[in-house]
Amino acid sequence: MVCSASDSSLPLVTCCLRLSNNLAGQYKRGIGMALQIGIGNFGGAIASNIYRSQDSPRFILGRTSLALHLAYRRIHVLMLTSDALEFMFVGIGLLCVPIAVAAYIDINNRRDKKMQEALERGEKLSPEEARRLGDRSPDFRYVL
Repeated sequence: MVCSASDSSLPLVTCCLRLSNNLAGQYKRGIGMALQIGIGNFGGAIASNIYRSQDSPRFILGRTSLALHLAYRRIHVLMLTSDALEFMFVGIGLLCVPIAVAAYIDINNRRDKKMQEALERGEKLSPEEARRLGDRSPDFRYVL
């Protein structure tokens, strides 16, 4: 029940907010959002096959797959079991989030310096050139 309640808002959060702000260019954004939605929907087909009756009552395969899914989407759910594999995948997610945030901050800071140097020299990108560069443009910022 916890997963069904938390999963209902994930398309809005991952696709509309995170991906639309962190992918520049209409084609890159469209492909990225389509991949995210497609992979998310494919998870429903997998879920119907991983909770097998022969794994009852612990459902180790299903719970391990669920933990991987939750860690991938960076959702921190209190697990009611003490399987080490589940906690390992949640731990991997907890490690990946700060690394991604630090990388985004570093990239944004480097771009701030480049933009400041360009402004001091009086250089400015045209809108067409910024569109051509996409997320490699110096004025593009990752949203955290």
